[in-house]
Amino acid sequence: MSKSSFETVEVKQEYSSRKFENQIFHRLDLQKLREAMKLLNDEERRLIEMYYWDEMTMQEIADVFGISKMAVSKRHQKILDKMRTTVIGW
Repeated sequence: MSKSSFETVEVKQEYSSRKFENQIFHRLDLQKLREAMKLLNDEERRLIEMYYWDEMTMQEIADVFGISKMAVSKRHQKILDKMRTTVIGW
């Protein structure tokens, strides 16, 4: 096997290994995210769902909840902080 062929095989194996590791980390992250979502109350969960899954704007969410856009923004940040604590532990 020539040196360049050997290097190609080595790079492919390294890429495959990294890809597998990334898939494992992705699954762990999803599990942690699910756990964090379970800790939210119904209103917090709904706000996150509207923003990320329904792709609603802060103003649209504010209209649904009957609060200001600024209040939605503050709640959103507070929820993300709460989830971050759960997911990464700080």
